[in-house]
Amino acid sequence: MFLCGPRRQFKNMFDKKRKVVTIVFLSTLFASIVVCFLPINKDVKLAILVLLLVVQVCASVWYSLSYIPFARRAVKKCFKNNFGEEAA
Repeated sequence: MFLCGPRRQFKNMFDKKRKVVTIVFLSTLFASIVVCFLPINKDVKLAILVLLLVVQVCASVWYSLSYIPFARRAVKKCFKNNFGEEAA
């Protein structure tokens, strides 16, 4: 944000190819804050927070990959080659 300014960063965040990831990241960030203050069992709270943290990290990585040309395509191809096709 300090390189391009807050207005341009906000505009880039909600660009067509980054909009969904930005919404997922911001909503899980907000949900994490809300879960911290809920009066529920500590073990359940910890499990929910860890799940939200994993989603936040994945969204952050996917968002960062959108700035590297062909990076998302390469990651998709890598996952498809390693996990998508079953051996005959």
